[in-house]
Amino acid sequence: MRVLILHPADRIPSDSKWDLVVDTARAPHATFEAWSELTGGRVLSVYNYAEEIADLYRTKNLLEMGLGRMLDDQGVDWWDVCSLMISPELQQLMLAKRVAAEFDASSEVHATRDSWFVRGLQAVTTNRVMIHRRSSVLDRMRSAAEAICKLDGNELLQVLQDKFDNRHLLRGCITGRPPETGSPVVLCPSAYVNVSHAVGSHAALWPEKQFYLVVARRSARINRLPANVRMAPLDGYFCRLNNDEFRSLLSAYEGLRGWLKSSSAEFLMADAAGVLDRMPSLLRWGLAVRDAWNEIFESENVVECFCADDSNPYTRIPLILAKKRRLPTLACHHGALDSRLAFKRSYADVHLVKSEMERDYTVRVCKVAESQVVLQSPAAPLNLQRPGYKRQDCLIFFTEAYHSAGFREEEVYRDLLPSLLDAAQALGLVVVIKLHPFDSLRKMKRYVSAMLSSSDRARVRIWDGVMTEERWQQARVAITGQSSVALESQAREIPTFLCGWLSDSLSGYQKQFVRYGVGTFLDSAFDLARIPELLSVRDTSVSQSPVRILPLSKKNGRLEDAEPVRATHA
Repeated sequence: MRVLILHPADRIPSDSKWDLVVDTARAPHATFEAWSELTGGRVLSVYNYAEEIADLYRTKNLLEMGLGRMLDDQGVDWWDVCSLMISPELQQLMLAKRVAAEFDASSEVHATRDSWFVRGLQAVTTNRVMIHRRSSVLDRMRSAAEAICKLDGNELLQVLQDKFDNRHLLRGCITGRPPETGSPVVLCPSAYVNVSHAVGSHAALWPEKQFYLVVARRSARINRLPANVRMAPLDGYFCRLNNDEFRSLLSAYEGLRGWLKSSSAEFLMADAAGVLDRMPSLLRWGLAVRDAWNEIFESENVVECFCADDSNPYTRIPLILAKKRRLPTLACHHGALDSRLAFKRSYADVHLVKSEMERDYTVRVCKVAESQVVLQSPAAPLNLQRPGYKRQDCLIFFTEAYHSAGFREEEVYRDLLPSLLDAAQALGLVVVIKLHPFDSLRKMKRYVSAMLSSSDRARVRIWDGVMTEERWQQARVAITGQSSVALESQAREIPTFLCGWLSDSLSGYQKQFVRYGVGTFLDSAFDLARIPELLSVRDTSVSQSPVRILPLSKKNGRLEDAEPVRATHA
């Protein structure tokens, strides 16, 4: 059997035949079908080997192996903090292990180029992996240049700060420390704009309390906040690192590393892949972040900590410190669901959830104690105008962070854009692409320009920034993968459709959406053409009841309907 491991930066070779091609990225079904015809064999993504919820529990078992062996004087477990940053790679190596099980002794295994995935795979297979191309300095420079070209100016500045000033020494000199107030405050850490918005929404529910929103990155700043929220940058609180403590914890890590790779195939793979090499730099950065938050606890009258993202070290560390100081701790998630709750240690006394759907996922899937979960939606009442005032002339596609989720973005939009245009034309609507906060306006304009004719480009609008009520008033149809925006559009009685091929195969989010009747599930871009038909059925229904989705089953490693895609009415 001839096997090819395809790197995300490469396309399928057109001049050779393969029995199996495993793409380490993700792409639409149509892409893999076309590549299968080209190669004469099976073509699939490594994510086709995922086992969704079961893999969340396997991730938990792996991460728990390292707990309790890297504690500082304050009781912070640095394996607990830093291992979450390498959990995506560990999950992909779990899948690589399953790929290796496909090989037999006679398998001829190739890889388009060297990568951490290939090195990890090689650690658990006796088959020698033949690498077609070694990465060079020029390749890395070209890759960096391509990434820079996709960024807007503000995004580029944030990337440069994160890379070259990760301990905020330069930013701290420029910013300075804000004045102390002495007033009791609820400390609210944030590193992303969505987290800051979540803090503002919850703070509006407690006007009697004063909130201190401390943003660790400039991209977390927002302009509009309730009157009881004060915002300041974390930059001014950074100080010099205690190198003796760093060396002591680094020594503990080296001992832990040796034990992990001797105890688990996945950690043996992670070591061979170089994934575990990231831990020292993560530790040095994390200690600097901890010391900055400690400065805040010492200088401000912090009486509670409210965290809207307890996965990112920037925002997880202050929650841990508050717990160690015996302060009340609350946590929520800025999105619809948080799969990491299934494998990360919780430091919150109470988890706030926004819906029954999130409560069910948090308790049933993530195994959080029901007594710790409180339903409290921060959403303001929807300002729904009478139908006669709505300008429903838009079919809106809400993007997500596809690149960071391992998708081949260009293939996603090449597959998606023509079908969106066809569906919109049948309904007499224009296509709007609403960008995720992590998406680049510059990049999206480039995709639209390259993939559509001038006449088709005239039928496409691109929106970035906040989804205002005025924008919502223009929505006739909403389409997304598994974004929390599906809940908002459903609440506004806007027909909502879920792109099943854009789901995360390691979270079960779309299944949970379907379980609670949020949106109509579509299996491929071709099914977008059925939206006019589905809307017609919906609009002529006597009961005007929302679309109910058929149960989903798992087949060949991907989500599929138990029967052919269709919608029925409850």
